[in-house]
Amino acid sequence: MKKRLAIIGTVLAFACAIPVLGQATNKTMANMDYQKSKMDDKVVKPTFEATTAGIQMKVWIMITGGATKAADMSSAKATSEEQKGSSYHVMVELKKADGKVLTDANASMMTVSPAGKNSSVELKPMMDQYGSDFMLEEKGEYQLTIQMNVAGVPNSTQFKFIAK
Repeated sequence: MKKRLAIIGTVLAFACAIPVLGQATNKTMANMDYQKSKMDDKVVKPTFEATTAGIQMKVWIMITGGATKAADMSSAKATSEEQKGSSYHVMVELKKADGKVLTDANASMMTVSPAGKNSSVELKPMMDQYGSDFMLEEKGEYQLTIQMNVAGVPNSTQFKFIAK
């Protein structure tokens, strides 16, 4: 008799727990949908997009901070002279017309400052993109040129970027 009561009690406990567990799953799924929609809102849109010679290019430029000496990274010891420019990171995604990512290209970026000074940086392969860090010494409108060489065919695209 005691065994029978224990078995019936256990079965009833599980039977009562099933609706509660089902509700928790629905709340968890709703929470996941909410988090997914929040993530969709935070997807970073490219700074520049273009299609040239059948290659779709997307460029993202993000500020990474002020310039400091490599030997001394403490901001307390950095002088205002060292804080003039800001460092940025550029990421470039190259795709063929069929949507396949190009991973066998060579790419570089040339910048022309508002004062007319030129500088260039090589974009290194990083997973499915090309990227590098670079400095913008002054505020204003920069002329940027992405130069790429895909299968021996050189190509370049220009666009403007405003450093604030």
